[in-house]
Amino acid sequence: MLRPQIGLAISHKEEYDGLFGGSREYDPNNFDWGMNFGGGFKTNSGISLGVRYHLGLGDLYDEGKARNRVWQFSVGFDL
Repeated sequence: MLRPQIGLAISHKEEYDGLFGGSREYDPNNFDWGMNFGGGFKTNSGISLGVRYHLGLGDLYDEGKARNRVWQFSVGFDL
């Protein structure tokens, strides 16, 4: 499965306190986009397993090239 994804942050700020006393505040971009890859299966007994990877393609900050990379694992069962 291959699917596009977009994200919009309502409010988000990051503050980093450096190891040697310096601190810095970051203001990430509110818009993010990327692609999701994944798959899964379900057994006859109703147990399902899945895995998905999000490959962020948009830059999170105006400085540098930081991007989102997320692994998701899921386990489910029928009630």
